[in-house]
Amino acid sequence: MNIEIQCCGLVMMTVIFILNMIVSDARTILYSSKLFIAALLTAIGTIVLDILSMVSLYYIDTIPEWLLQISCKIYIIGLVFEATSALVYSMYDCFSYQRYRLFAYVALAGDIASSIVIAIVPIQYNVDDPSHAYTEGPAVLMTYASCVTVLIVTLYMLIRYRKRMNPQRHRAVLLWLVSWILAAGIQFFNNALLLIGFATAIGMMVLFTVLENTIAGIDRSTGVYNLTMMHDYITEKYNREKGFSLISVSLAGYAGLLEAESELRMSLARYFMSFADAKVFRNNKSGFTLMYDRDYEYLDDVLSKLKEDFEKEWQYGIRGEESRVISPMFLVMKDSDVTKSADDIFAFSNYALTTNVDDVGSVIYLDEQKYKERAEFERYKNKLIAAMKRDRVHVYYQPIYSTEKKKFVSAEALVRIEDKHGEIIPPGMFIPIAEATGHIKELGRMVFEKVCQFIRDENPMQYGIEYIEVNLSVKQVEHQELADLYRGILDEYKIDPRRINLEITESSTIEIRQNVLDNMDKLIDFGVNFSLDDFGNGQSNLDYIIDMPVAIVKFDRNLTQSYFTSDRAKYVMKSVIQMIHDMNLKIVAEGVEEKEQLDELIELGVEYIQGYYFSKPIPQNEFLAFIKKYNA
Repeated sequence: MNIEIQCCGLVMMTVIFILNMIVSDARTILYSSKLFIAALLTAIGTIVLDILSMVSLYYIDTIPEWLLQISCKIYIIGLVFEATSALVYSMYDCFSYQRYRLFAYVALAGDIASSIVIAIVPIQYNVDDPSHAYTEGPAVLMTYASCVTVLIVTLYMLIRYRKRMNPQRHRAVLLWLVSWILAAGIQFFNNALLLIGFATAIGMMVLFTVLENTIAGIDRSTGVYNLTMMHDYITEKYNREKGFSLISVSLAGYAGLLEAESELRMSLARYFMSFADAKVFRNNKSGFTLMYDRDYEYLDDVLSKLKEDFEKEWQYGIRGEESRVISPMFLVMKDSDVTKSADDIFAFSNYALTTNVDDVGSVIYLDEQKYKERAEFERYKNKLIAAMKRDRVHVYYQPIYSTEKKKFVSAEALVRIEDKHGEIIPPGMFIPIAEATGHIKELGRMVFEKVCQFIRDENPMQYGIEYIEVNLSVKQVEHQELADLYRGILDEYKIDPRRINLEITESSTIEIRQNVLDNMDKLIDFGVNFSLDDFGNGQSNLDYIIDMPVAIVKFDRNLTQSYFTSDRAKYVMKSVIQMIHDMNLKIVAEGVEEKEQLDELIELGVEYIQGYYFSKPIPQNEFLAFIKKYNA
């Protein structure tokens, strides 16, 4: 008997099946993988039936006719189902789940109809050479017609819906079908060459290697599912209209530690895998996600346990001689209907993390309200990007009054952007977005260049202005190249560095880093001065004045106003003013709105006053007119 090729194909597919079961560890979670296993089992069954039919033909003189008919016809019927399994598998990601199910049922109905015809019509046997026996006749022709029809439909669908398909799936399935068609064509013209089973095995090997190798969906360093598998799993959930809930544990603040400490990674992975009913994913280099079916009744209990466990010291390091409290951020989605796709969830999570970067230990619920916030975030982000591309970034100036010289000696440069309708968007709407998305670096450069151009072209120094204050986010100063960039711009516009005062703006907790201090030192050596902005707001405290080489401290508007409304604030502010002056630093009081406030701050010895009492931030031309008038 000539069954060597069939046996080789059978061995190959059996190995693929065993490998798939081993690496998946019985945890196959993707429906597409289940379809692949179904197609693989169909192919294995078909090749087994092929071998049995060959055995029957070899012993044609010793077995009953009915058994011979059954063994041969079941095999060729199996070929029809094998071709259809390729069609059903390849079309999985082309339709909605409901349409896909209808498509699969129609394909199955076609197989059943073909099988009935094949079972009814006669089959013939060519046993001139028992070692190369094969079947022929109407039943075989019907089989070829059915298989060719299915394969033509498959190729048509692959071409028509190629843009909807995963490109890798499209190429792999196309290669499988081409090999299958070539083998079927050869066998049609030479029935003695039984190649279909082997061609199927080759195709299955390609599919397994390219698409369905479950081990590719496992994170190598932890053994949990990786980000790619998470994306595919969520996509299938949405396609099949099956809800889910999740808790994502972000350890972004410990990313470097996680990368360095393999024992810590494994410890965390084992901990997360201990949660019953959860599918565990490593969502990036510094986080894990627990996913549950919709309406998981114990989700709140899981969250409580996570928070409780992370409030304890976590052992890590060689032999666990080190320990520390790890404070992650928890993202909770109780209802997956809030979003519509895996990409949407990833973007949603990224938004929550970037806009709450300092809220360690907190719980952020990904709900309808947060989704609306993200939509607003995206809207203003797009406006910011468009404004930067089309040069709709403007600089306004708010005059700063010297209580000693009795005139305006400075101004704070404040950025505004203009939307496509010409409306000015206030900085509170886009500065946090620029910082969260990283656009603050380019935006800051644009503003700095515009200030330098203003100084060069309009020379406000001739009207008594000594320097311009330019806001500088800590996120900008953290970039190593900032000092060289700003020095280059000053040189390009031929600006005396003493005409610039850079304000460090802290919109979040400042972690003093060497890059920040290095940049400040380089610019100070060049002649630029620094101010500490928004003192008295948020995280500001005297440590920053001690650690950072600033020349001026700017009191936040809230601190200034509290002096006039709270007796306690008066005592605090007087003490702070005395300490700052003892360090030979100057003070700017922001938010001054009344003449009485101005007079009292002058009495306290505050050197500079800024606020609506004098002027709101105004465009460049109005600012020039203002200082010409009041500094005359």
